Amino acid sequence: MAFQFKQFSLEDSNSPMKLGTDAVMLGAWAKANNGDEILDIGSGSGIVSLMLAQRIPKAKISAIEINKLAFTDLVENINNSKWKSRINPINFDFSDFQFLSYYNLIISNPPFFDIDNSIISDGRKIARQKDALTPQIICNRAKELLKDNSSLMVIYPYSNRNEFIKEALLCGLVLLEELKVKDNPNAEFKRSLLHFKNIKVENVIVEELCIKDIEGQYSTEFKQLTKDFYL
Repeated sequence: MAFQFKQFSLEDSNSPMKLGTDAVMLGAWAKANNGDEILDIGSGSGIVSLMLAQRIPKAKISAIEINKLAFTDLVENINNSKWKSRINPINFDFSDFQFLSYYNLIISNPPFFDIDNSIISDGRKIARQKDALTPQIICNRAKELLKDNSSLMVIYPYSNRNEFIKEALLCGLVLLEELKVKDNPNAEFKRSLLHFKNIKVENVIVEELCIKDIEGQYSTEFKQLTKDFYL
């Protein structure tokens, strides 16, 4: 299904994992500077890469995706965008690929739950099976691939965020920012957006976001975060 954003369209009909709010929040919240080299891990149909290309005019982005069906959507979406010269799609396993660059930002909306359900397609199982792209794999490779004073940013379930924070710390990546997300003011926290640095950090910045308000409408804060993308 094709989705229309302000400056690009996104096709995800072949991708096992469809476009969701998690990826949009991550792409809108991520911190990067003009001219940065960025690596998007498990990029799916390419929403985060396209959002960062829109936000950061001179960024060079590598988008790696293991699933061949998702990769067809990724390539189509990149080629249909105005930023195709700045986004390099890679169809390979992140844990094995030999990168030739180092990065200022590594970003990922990673798999985060185990699946053992025959109703779910094999592609969706691979896209969301925790063992396919673990916090350990992400953090270990990020340690290798990040330039000095650079960032790893992910979105992860709030209830399991300490799993990722602990693994990052073992790799010398220290939490700088956390955005705790809940669906509405009365809900429990659902997601954490985590920003790690590979330098010493004095204080952790912790903020909160409700996606919808008490009346079930998108909150002012969520609309402000995503205003450059949603029509």
